[in-house]
Amino acid sequence: HWRRVICMPDRGFYFLCSASSGLTRIKFKRGKIHLRQFDKSNGIANDMIHGIHEGNDSCIWLSTNKGLTKYNPRNNFFHNYHQPYFSVTEFSDDAYWKCPYSERLFFGGINGLVWVNKQTEPEHTYQPELSFFELQMG
Repeated sequence: HWRRVICMPDRGFYFLCSASSGLTRIKFKRGKIHLRQFDKSNGIANDMIHGIHEGNDSCIWLSTNKGLTKYNPRNNFFHNYHQPYFSVTEFSDDAYWKCPYSERLFFGGINGLVWVNKQTEPEHTYQPELSFFELQMG
């Protein structure tokens, strides 16, 4: 059963999320339908998606059993947020809302509420922590 559909017709994308099989992207191009399925193996925190919203930066936010996931459809990158970012451990079905005034995204969970503020920084300022486990020079 589909939770919600997000339409991005200007880019030709439609996103569907379900209760147990992750995120599905549908793209219509030159009269053909292209499907792509995303799940834990692609970087989503958990395949059990409870809510979905489009942020003001055209990224897709998913609430799951294991935290929030931000998906960037421009590069197919997933970034997960969970403890210690916030204390909500599991999100609830259909407990999400976008404030029309502040553009905040709200996601409700079994032990609290999390909101995402409007993104104002450009994407290129994201600097992930890097760790090297092995280095070979040849």
